[in-house]
Amino acid sequence: NSVPTWKIPTLIHKTTEYIKGKVPTVSGIFQTPASKWKVQKLKEEFERGAIGLAKYNDPHSVAYVLLLYISSLPESLIPPTIMQSLTALFDSNQDDTSTIQTTRSFLLGKMMPVPNRLLLKYLFSFLNSTASFSQSTNVDSVTLAKVFGIAFVKEAGCIEAFQSTTALPNLQ
Repeated sequence: NSVPTWKIPTLIHKTTEYIKGKVPTVSGIFQTPASKWKVQKLKEEFERGAIGLAKYNDPHSVAYVLLLYISSLPESLIPPTIMQSLTALFDSNQDDTSTIQTTRSFLLGKMMPVPNRLLLKYLFSFLNSTASFSQSTNVDSVTLAKVFGIAFVKEAGCIEAFQSTTALPNLQ
């Protein structure tokens, strides 16, 4: 039940596909510092519509461009009202199964605006795939949840909720 790629911003689709092809052999993806020069060049190419990721051969810079793009979206991928409900849910100490089911309904249900829901579904699939290589990348679901949670949420009070997350639930 995948998201049609034409509904996903080109930069997100191209960078995630590139990273998926590299992630099994790249240690520290989303943790290792990126080349400032390469990040700048990649951003300039995307702005011009010229997307040539392979010539850089630097998954860390591509990963950083992806995070920058998501962080620079004008609005949170997870709207404040939904994030407040999720924060209350995490504070309620429900069992894990119930929490995951309720989280899934909040993030992928009818309350979420359709563009946000489609993009989150696409990104969750990518992150779950990335987390499956944690043995070779040394980046587990906890780390990915913290890194991307901050990019998904713009409200300061909600960032702490993601930073204290213990795992990225499989929400596909």
